[in-house]
Amino acid sequence: SLENTVSARLERALNEHSDAVKFEVLSLGQSGFGTTDAYMRYLNFGIQYVPDLVILAFLTGNDFRNNSKILNHESLAFYYVFDENNDLILDRSLFDEYHKGLTVPKRIFQALKRKSYLASLLSERIFLLKQQYQHSDIRDHLKRDKPEVEGTLDEFSDLNIYLPKLTPRWREAFDITEAVIKKFRDSVSQHGAKFLLVTLSNPEQVHHEIQQEVTKGYQVSFDFEQPDIFLESFAKRNNIMFLKLMPRLKEYHLQTGKYLHGFGASRGRGHWNEHGHKIAAGMIF
Repeated sequence: SLENTVSARLERALNEHSDAVKFEVLSLGQSGFGTTDAYMRYLNFGIQYVPDLVILAFLTGNDFRNNSKILNHESLAFYYVFDENNDLILDRSLFDEYHKGLTVPKRIFQALKRKSYLASLLSERIFLLKQQYQHSDIRDHLKRDKPEVEGTLDEFSDLNIYLPKLTPRWREAFDITEAVIKKFRDSVSQHGAKFLLVTLSNPEQVHHEIQQEVTKGYQVSFDFEQPDIFLESFAKRNNIMFLKLMPRLKEYHLQTGKYLHGFGASRGRGHWNEHGHKIAAGMIF
């Protein structure tokens, strides 16, 4: 429920411990967002709230991949890329192609879905089906180009973040992520606010049995703490305020046996449940 989410819990905790200041915590994240999408959301909407603190919640499980136009299967999103001079530039090509393909009926439907929940829901379902088909087509092409060997890792898998040796595409995704976070921090500072980078947690990092399931069947060694260590080192080098949630969440699970990810039959998998949100809110507070 909304009142048990990390943002609502954080807001309550701040106001319960303050008489002079009224705190407001606004959640501007969105499912599927990468760091560039979050940065664009801040530029287009967040700045107008004149925040005192901007918290970038970074999910290592997929945010590195979401920041790569190639690894994210060229999904319709904002991307930064490096030009020939290794400078970071915003790539709007996917949006430009999308708008060029909008016929008059499509434009009418676009206007309609802004006013109709049913049309908006229908549009989302169609989009997700197209994405599923596109991802399947890309994977099939990759397998034809380079047949997958049993026990090896697909380059599009999010598990690549735990590999000691990154492929060139994943190395670039990490480099782009670094550059975008610095750009985000600098923009927040220019607008007079503080910036906090928070790394969340993935199920296989917190729950040992899920970690065993993930490891089983692959002929590789995974370092499940690597992405957090990478970002912690990056934050120190660039004087970025940083908070790592995963170790405390893992410790809490080991001490209490309570799962912080998943619900019911899917416990231990997926996003945080109410326990995960509670511990995270307490740490951020």
